[in-house]
Amino acid sequence: AVLLAAVTGWVGYLVAQGALERESEGRARAEAATKRAETNERMSLDALEDIFDSLAGSQEGPPRQGPGLPPDPRNEESTALLQSVLAFYDRFAAENKTNPRLRRESARALVRVGTMRAQAGDGEAATKAFERAVASFEAMRGEFPEDEENVIDLARTLSESALWAVHDERSEDAERDAARAVV
Repeated sequence: AVLLAAVTGWVGYLVAQGALERESEGRARAEAATKRAETNERMSLDALEDIFDSLAGSQEGPPRQGPGLPPDPRNEESTALLQSVLAFYDRFAAENKTNPRLRRESARALVRVGTMRAQAGDGEAATKAFERAVASFEAMRGEFPEDEENVIDLARTLSESALWAVHDERSEDAERDAARAVV
């Protein structure tokens, strides 16, 4: 009986040890798959951001359109493509609400679209894009107070919005945004 108990104990130990080893191997495979997925996500987002940036070009500074300035022929086409990329960012951020990096990418895309809309002379669409970006950065600042990038991006967005408000001769909006940009 003692021998049977000892054998049963050892068999039970060996079975449990095998199960633990399989569980450990399964966990290691799952962690490796998660790491690959995160790497692929980052590569995809980097590629999308490169496309976005190449479409947007250098969009900061004074408007390229307006009285006495030739129109920028790329602006309308680029803005339409940027809107498509922005829609992707919005959907992606909505699916990943707890990921501040993805939400920040979406808000930054809104700033680029706002700048391009302003340069194209569509002040109303530009204002809406800047307002959405500001709201997003403010929400993230509240949810992730330790993330200083949100504060910096919020200040940059408010400064950009103030610049375009001055251009559109909306001095009250420009003063409000400029004052809020001071951190």
